[in-house]
Amino acid sequence: MGGIGILGGTFNPVHSGHVRHAVEVGENLGLDRVLLMPNAVPPHKTARGLLPFELRVELLRAALSGIPLLEVCTLERELESPSYTWRSLAEFRRRGVVSRPEDLYLMLGVEDFAQLDSWARGPELPAYANLVVVPREGSGRRVFEAAGARFWPEVWPESGKEGACGPDAADGERAEVPLAPLFPGTRCIYMPLPRMDINATEIRRRWREGRCLNVLLPDAELALMRKHDAQLREAWG
Repeated sequence: MGGIGILGGTFNPVHSGHVRHAVEVGENLGLDRVLLMPNAVPPHKTARGLLPFELRVELLRAALSGIPLLEVCTLERELESPSYTWRSLAEFRRRGVVSRPEDLYLMLGVEDFAQLDSWARGPELPAYANLVVVPREGSGRRVFEAAGARFWPEVWPESGKEGACGPDAADGERAEVPLAPLFPGTRCIYMPLPRMDINATEIRRRWREGRCLNVLLPDAELALMRKHDAQLREAWG
């Protein structure tokens, strides 16, 4: 298939769940590469407790070392703040990284997908990229389908109709919903993946408590975090 995947986030810090998520989507879609793009100034989160951008990038590079499919993208450091997703995706086109929106694949958890109407130009994101929606524990296909029908009722198939996800479809089944003619060429892809229930809040808590983080974090990243222990504790304490 080819194309470029984008996984954005604060990555405070990046963990093995992020890394595995990016690899799984990249391999399932046959992408050329997947870019992990840290937010420079996240619009939905306070700066309190957030590691400096450069340190988050350094930890990302360590975490992705040895995985050819994955790269770090520091684009949002160069753009106007706050770090709006639509602006970053538009910049990929402006810079000629891709020539068509269907060549970009933006990865989202299903909870984020369901809240796109709270993002700046959130429901317009399919004008810039395909959306790859990954379910989480307790949130799956019904959330995906209800959100899509709310954002794009004019092109989203009705439940139970041919081509729709349908209320009886299993959470573990992949589905694709084309969004033409509203957004020609792009689609929403519901993609269940093997779950790794790891979150950055829990990582930070365990770090403060001096708990073992092996396996939850890539080894190279964990070694680098130990070198920056004082800075991490100051930010996360």
